[in-house]
Amino acid sequence: MASALEGRPTRRQPLRGWAWKVAWLAVPVAVAGELGHQLLERLGQTLAHHLFHVLFAGGAAAAFLVYVAIDVRRHGWPTFSWRTRTRPQESAPRP
Repeated sequence: MASALEGRPTRRQPLRGWAWKVAWLAVPVAVAGELGHQLLERLGQTLAHHLFHVLFAGGAAAAFLVYVAIDVRRHGWPTFSWRTRTRPQESAPRP
C-alpha cells in the first residue's frame, strides 16, 4: 500500500523551537491584552471594553490566518493519509 506522502520529503520542526516561538509571541500579546482589558474596565468605558474584546479576538483570528497561509505556502495544501471514500470493491466482501 502506497503512502499519500510518498516521494515528498518530510521535515519536522523541533518541538522546543516551535514552543519558544509561540511563547515569545503569545506571552507579550496576552499581557498587553490583559492590561488593556483592565484599563478599560477601570475607566468605566463599557463600549470600548466590549470593542476591545471584539478586536482582540479579531487579531487572534488574523494571526491564525497568517500562520496558516505561511504554512500552506511552505508545505502545500494539507493531505490526508487515509482514504475518505472507499472504493466500491472494498466496501463489501465478495462471496
